[in-house]
Amino acid sequence: MTNDQIFNELLETSWNLQTILRRRNEQRTMYPGRCELIPAEDIDIRSYGLPEHRIYEVAGQTFKKLMESLCANEGDPAAAYVKNEYEKYTHLAKNYGFYAMYFDKFENAAGDYPPSMLIQFPDVGVWKLGLLSSNGNMIQNAACAQNWYETRRIFTKQHIAVAGASVASEAALRAVRLFRPDYVSLSDPKAPNVSNFNRTNYDVFDILPGRNGEEISKAIALARKIHEQDPTQIINVFKDGLTDENITEFFGIEAAHTPKASVLLEAIDNLPLKYKSLKLAKEHGILSIQLADIGSKAVTTFGSGCEDEAVFFNLDDESAEKLICSQGAFALAAVLMTGPSNAMSSPELHKWLIGQNNEPFKSVPQLGTTAAAAGSSAVESLARYLVESDSERRFPQRRLIVDICSNTTVVQKSVSEDDRSLQISLLEKGNI
Repeated sequence: MTNDQIFNELLETSWNLQTILRRRNEQRTMYPGRCELIPAEDIDIRSYGLPEHRIYEVAGQTFKKLMESLCANEGDPAAAYVKNEYEKYTHLAKNYGFYAMYFDKFENAAGDYPPSMLIQFPDVGVWKLGLLSSNGNMIQNAACAQNWYETRRIFTKQHIAVAGASVASEAALRAVRLFRPDYVSLSDPKAPNVSNFNRTNYDVFDILPGRNGEEISKAIALARKIHEQDPTQIINVFKDGLTDENITEFFGIEAAHTPKASVLLEAIDNLPLKYKSLKLAKEHGILSIQLADIGSKAVTTFGSGCEDEAVFFNLDDESAEKLICSQGAFALAAVLMTGPSNAMSSPELHKWLIGQNNEPFKSVPQLGTTAAAAGSSAVESLARYLVESDSERRFPQRRLIVDICSNTTVVQKSVSEDDRSLQISLLEKGNI
């Protein structure tokens, strides 16, 4: 495809307000207080009753940034499009583009979320280009054969499924910023809590309960974070977590409106659900990336459809069942995810968990920077995987371990036989 064809396809199928509005009407995209998108030609600003200081526009500054950033290459479709849209903006003024209505995060006495702020945006395509203006063609395949348009088409057509939104929330935010994908699916029924603040982007407003005392889930809190940066992002929110009834919908398997997920970013604490999610992803050819942060280490384990791809698939069904039922399941999961030679020993980790480590707290020790390191390494590796056509180069590693304290990175190209033997030995001896 030519650059013009790719760009026109993006404008027609992805960066299109009517397409986005249609996709937002699907059931899973709704959550309490979600922002509303209104075409500029349909809006009656006075009907919302907002004072002037609550009405803003970001269209002008988006055009200003793009005018500074775009190269004036003759025949470049993005430059020609922005120039044409800018002429529309100067002519139509407040009737140009679309508006996003943001609502208070908390209900009023009537149980409604009152309007908080109305913001005018440029055309969706202009807005997406503005978000990507500093995100150039840095990700390349080995042959450097793709241009910006070809890379952008690959990234845009992704459906990123995020299961577990603590450490994986960092990967989710980075994936959205880099890819601006067509679809994101988020699942985590747990509410954020103050202990998450040391390593994630959640804040005090995410832990305050509503008027009915109900806490919001991490899936909703993360969706809000994404929409505060890009209100056009399509997000499927599974606020009650994954169940037998909705897990295929989460992955977009035989779903009516959502395409099959292309990538699973997985960080589920519930081991039976972790096993089921990874197994389902493998069966349907969905790339899986497991994320964990333990101690000073950020760990990402990559799966590409090979037999040794994910930690659970190194075990037979009987051993996996023993793992799931084990009283020390979390400790073993830590060993499985990081490798016995890289994780804390199980007894040491167990001491942390039960508070016998001469420290004031009993918890999984995690540095404030580990989740960000796991998210960054996972998404950059994912990006290079997506643009690489050479199968031998798509995954230069199976597991990547970044140790913040020692400032070292360990790359494991495969799960070693020693690791497998020790994992199974730990299970059989029951010393976990």
